Amino acid sequence: MIPDHYLERLNEADRKAWNAADNAYARKCVLKWYLSKAERDELYGPGEPHEHKSWELVLEDWAPEVEKSTGEPTGYSVRVGGRPLSEIRKKLSAGLERAGLIVDEYFDNSTDAGLNRGWTHWPDDVVRTVVFAVEGGSEGHYVHVDVYTRGTYDHEVKVTGVFLLKTFLGMEHALRLSNELTRLLNSAQ
Repeated sequence: MIPDHYLERLNEADRKAWNAADNAYARKCVLKWYLSKAERDELYGPGEPHEHKSWELVLEDWAPEVEKSTGEPTGYSVRVGGRPLSEIRKKLSAGLERAGLIVDEYFDNSTDAGLNRGWTHWPDDVVRTVVFAVEGGSEGHYVHVDVYTRGTYDHEVKVTGVFLLKTFLGMEHALRLSNELTRLLNSAQ
């Protein structure tokens, strides 16, 4: 089960609570204040990721957190990782098509995400996703999908473009595309 050197850290009241704990959730509640993140990661980890239908728009994979020694769920979920950006973009494109909207120029991963940040998957620590339409610098209109991220230890919010769509069908069409992308991302699993 749990190594003795972790249990030796418990005060008397928490030792009694540990002995009375009859499930992984109760045991984790007793231990979590005594262990570092690395030590918790030794004892607890993700189980099997949640299943999704192939057609569903999923940004992140999550799994139930389990106590490694018993395999018993703790009642918490943990993020396993982000889905590939190329998969997300294809499902967003399909959603635009289902809504009767066309992308007449292009819809691609942003160079900001790919080249500047090296992202191939949906990022960790997304605080907000924003979608907006703007007039192009020389021609056409663009729809940006940006994310605001904040690291665990770095509390500065960073804005990164993830997807970029271009149209020559005018601002009203760009706004319709932007609105539908907002709906799709808002409903993502």
